[in-house]
Amino acid sequence: MVVVKGLGDFSLDNTANGSCDASSENPIGIQGPGSITLEKEQENITSFQHWYRIHVSEDTKVGSVLLKLTATDDDGGDNAKVGYRLAGGQDDHVKVDEKTGKLTLARPLDREANNVLRHAVIAFDHGAPSQISAVNLTIEVDDVNDNAPFCVEPITTVRIPEDYPDGALVGCVAASDADIGANARLRFSLEPEENGLAPPFKIDHRTGCVFIHSPHQPLDFQRRPLYNMTIDVADNGEVVLSTTCSFIVELEDVDENLHAPEFDDVALEASVYATLPGMIRTAKVLDREEQSTYWLTIEANDSPQSRVAKTGVLHVFVRVLDRNDHRPVPLLPIYHAGVKENSPQNIVVVKIDATDGDDVDSNSPSSLRYKISKGDPQSFFRIDQHTGYITTSGSRRLDRETQREHELRVSLCDSGEPQLCSSVPVIVSIEDVNDNAPIFAQPIYHHNVPAGVIGIVSRVFASDADVGKNAELFYNITDGDSRFSIDNSGYITTSVPLTADEVGS
Repeated sequence: MVVVKGLGDFSLDNTANGSCDASSENPIGIQGPGSITLEKEQENITSFQHWYRIHVSEDTKVGSVLLKLTATDDDGGDNAKVGYRLAGGQDDHVKVDEKTGKLTLARPLDREANNVLRHAVIAFDHGAPSQISAVNLTIEVDDVNDNAPFCVEPITTVRIPEDYPDGALVGCVAASDADIGANARLRFSLEPEENGLAPPFKIDHRTGCVFIHSPHQPLDFQRRPLYNMTIDVADNGEVVLSTTCSFIVELEDVDENLHAPEFDDVALEASVYATLPGMIRTAKVLDREEQSTYWLTIEANDSPQSRVAKTGVLHVFVRVLDRNDHRPVPLLPIYHAGVKENSPQNIVVVKIDATDGDDVDSNSPSSLRYKISKGDPQSFFRIDQHTGYITTSGSRRLDRETQREHELRVSLCDSGEPQLCSSVPVIVSIEDVNDNAPIFAQPIYHHNVPAGVIGIVSRVFASDADVGKNAELFYNITDGDSRFSIDNSGYITTSVPLTADEVGS
């Protein structure tokens, strides 16, 4: 019989040296030197030194090593052998080598579909029982220029009068790019016409707005009534991607016959006393929006006492000048729109359209200015002040679980003096994407089950912050006794009666 008189410390020395006595019930004893090997008891938990957060380019090849996980265990033997695995129920973009801890890419990444991957990594030893430790792993997917720009409207058609002045705004092309940063910074350019000449227009490279540029020869409906131009839209990526849009300008014929007829007898003389009244006055209040021009015929008669009365005729063209007396009017009293959560920069949400009664001749929206005046303090959205297109800003991430709906107030102001404004509400609903993993109501469930029971033995509950199809839950047992099963309501059942020994184990 060997008697241990003190506790060994495996961490200091895994052997104890000395002498030992061997004895039996007979009075015979044997004494001699010996050693005792201490076996390690499972007393240390496998642990990571820190949590992991890495950046990975979305064009990383499948099979590439992204990271080597490292966990330690101060025990010895099998208790110190560390293995790794990913927690169940997560996406399959990455996989981990159980022995080495190397994290590799399992399938291609797409930042536009999912820009952040979140995983729980588990380290475990090979002791009995096994000790585990978990740590969060966050993978941020960096953008590459893999999306070409696209035009919101492939063909844009505008109508303008032929007498629009040089430098006037004709219209704007709206385009977007699903990438972000420099890869989504767009540059617009006008392609030459088929004859190699530049059209009588120019385009703002940043905004895509087209202006008249014909300083030497004004536009002329009779010479050319239509211009069909091609606009090239390119991004700013290292490998430039581009697309083209059609921009059609239709000219409207303007009646240029603004001069009164002239008499053949231009030498005829007509006189009128200077002191006689001849002032032209308005007979009623003029409304430019009803009639903007008048032709008047003025007759001047000489003295009725004259033996030969003579009459002079003057034709007067009167143009009624506009006063800014109409506020802009939105085409709809309220706008409703929807956009997916986590949408990137420059995704078009809705276009605000409005008219102004003071602009009936030109019928152009260029004089209106749009602005988000209320409802967006965190700058989730932005609006093109000239076109009224509301797009995602990309500076803040839209999250349906945080805010399901944004109620914006858009102001519309004209360029008159004094300036007149109106406003219109815009309700933007955030559409759900599946970006939340289910969460159990509690991490561990303990249940006492009577021996011999068959059927339902327990129920677990989980919830998902998403909605609709994205919140439908499906349960399955990934590791455990095959005698148990679970349905999609979370009920755990057994079809085999359990003995008291099994229930207690």
